[in-house]
Amino acid sequence: MLPCKTKVLNCCIGIVIVAFAVPTALRAQINNKKDVLEPVTSALNAKSEQLDRKMQGKITEAPQKSSKNECKPATNANVTKVKKSQAGELTKEAQSSKVKKLTLIQYPLKRSHAAYKFEGPLALEFMKQMNIGGNAQSMISYDVSPGKNNAWNLKITITDGQNSVLTYRVIMDKNANVEKERITAIEYVQANSDSWFKKKKQIPKTNKEDLTVSIENQSFLGKSKILRRTRNGKLINELSVSPDEIITTFGQIVAFMGTIKDLPAQGIKVRWVAEGKPLPVLIKKSTISNGYILTMYKAVALADEKEGTRPLLQFYFDKASQEFSFPSKIVMDVNGIDLEIVKK
Repeated sequence: MLPCKTKVLNCCIGIVIVAFAVPTALRAQINNKKDVLEPVTSALNAKSEQLDRKMQGKITEAPQKSSKNECKPATNANVTKVKKSQAGELTKEAQSSKVKKLTLIQYPLKRSHAAYKFEGPLALEFMKQMNIGGNAQSMISYDVSPGKNNAWNLKITITDGQNSVLTYRVIMDKNANVEKERITAIEYVQANSDSWFKKKKQIPKTNKEDLTVSIENQSFLGKSKILRRTRNGKLINELSVSPDEIITTFGQIVAFMGTIKDLPAQGIKVRWVAEGKPLPVLIKKSTISNGYILTMYKAVALADEKEGTRPLLQFYFDKASQEFSFPSKIVMDVNGIDLEIVKK
């Protein structure tokens, strides 16, 4: 095929050269006649126009590509928006819910009251562990109310059926973090009598224990939460924890649990201050047929991954609760036996 193409090309070139070599007089005569070169000229013009169109296409193609590149982010964004709206998985609400699942979500505190009853031998054992007076029909009442400077007040009263034997007064922030706590314990001691015949009187003896939580800069640890515990005005101990840690206390933990709306699957770690010691604990949530349970474990014991690790406390909530509320039942581990504290 190549020799044939070369022969035709040489023939065309020869005809063109002859056309330019024709004398002027002869050309005038030819003009008056039919143009014998018209087919060749038309073919060359058509070929030239075809080449021009191809070149023009290449010249205009580059700007089009660049404009596509410039618009690419916007196009991708639009496509992504369409996909997000269609799938419903990456919308703002979905992203927000993903963030929520990784954090503690709480109900706001509100003015509330609850009373609990616990009775039987375990109640006496509990009172003994608390080092307070009491009997087998003791009651615990909780009262939450708004305080000053956006703080909240919590009053916890434990009675032995007639007398108040233990009172907690707690100041909390809006997320139920403990800022201050005063525990007033009343012991009834018998007065000395000079006579064997006189009836011995019981005299109430009051002990006051204070816990304060403050954020301070320490020389070596930097910013920390400082927990100071005093008894009857005398400093007992002082401890330092991370400034981001949630601080709860022995009695106040019930109010903190009432604020929990949702937890991450792995639970959350808080500090539970009992007898002045900020015990690290883990709180996890599980669902039951008529509600859910918030269970508190010793974080150290749970880290050992021992089977059958007993929880310290369990808090039962009704499914209908959609705001801050006290649990319907509390189960406490007392020497390996469950003590149930039921809401009246």
